[in-house]
Amino acid sequence: MFVKFGRNPEELSKKFLPLYFLQASNLINLGQNKRAVDLLEQVAKIEEATLAKDHPGRLASQHTLAGAYQAIGQVKEAINLLEQVVEIRQATTLAEDHPDRLASQYTLAVTYGDNDQVKEAVDLLEQVVKIREAILAEDHPDRLKSQDTLAYYQQGPTLPPVNGAFVDEFLLAGALEKERYEDLEAGERKRFITLWTASQEIGRINWWRRV
Repeated sequence: MFVKFGRNPEELSKKFLPLYFLQASNLINLGQNKRAVDLLEQVAKIEEATLAKDHPGRLASQHTLAGAYQAIGQVKEAINLLEQVVEIRQATTLAEDHPDRLASQYTLAVTYGDNDQVKEAVDLLEQVVKIREAILAEDHPDRLKSQDTLAYYQQGPTLPPVNGAFVDEFLLAGALEKERYEDLEAGERKRFITLWTASQEIGRINWWRRV
């Protein structure tokens, strides 16, 4: 892709920032988060010098960089960046039910949880869940994911740990009684996938691999 446009991927320029952002997103999808961080830090530096702080592209890059920070264990850096993004989106640019604003709040809440800031995580998730329950269908993946993540942080500390498990009533009552995913009915499959996604995002993946 870089060759096609005659660009050196190591030499960033403002003109091709969307191209670099796309490359970083691809690296994240491939699990190469450290390389993504290196690239996104350069993108963010250029955008901070050339774009307004509330520019959608700049905020999107910062949000993605924060997610990559979280993936490589730099939780404090992720929190600092996400707090900036959330503050700007809340104060200046987006309605409270805008998907990007909700996505940033959700990601920040999950990152709070990773940093053992459970109260902050719950407080923010309660806001996200309240809004998503008002605007999204009951079976919408984002609504279900928010509800399940909130339930985990509200109840998780009182549940028996299983290798840092993501423990949910649905798992205990449903998935543990099923030998194969194909045995689940359509509605249960959808909820299973939603819980799987949520568990990945809050770092509770080890136990899931045993289900």
